[in-house]
Amino acid sequence: MDAAERTAEKPARPLLRVDEASELLGVSSRVLYSWVADHTVPVDAVLRIGRRVYLRRNALLRWASGGDSAGSLTDGAPR
Repeated sequence: MDAAERTAEKPARPLLRVDEASELLGVSSRVLYSWVADHTVPVDAVLRIGRRVYLRRNALLRWASGGDSAGSLTDGAPR
């Protein structure tokens, strides 16, 4: 079994680091950090533990697809 097969078999993690979430959304980490600071990303998608920031995958994907009342990536969120 090679690395690609092992990666494909892993279940999706419910919490993402900023670098993982920014890759998922197709934006830079810097942009995602600014969206978190500006509350562009819904509060229920953000989890802070100390100085670290994590994002809840389901809430982030719901927001990005427009299923959240806070808007979506296509509703004028800063790019």
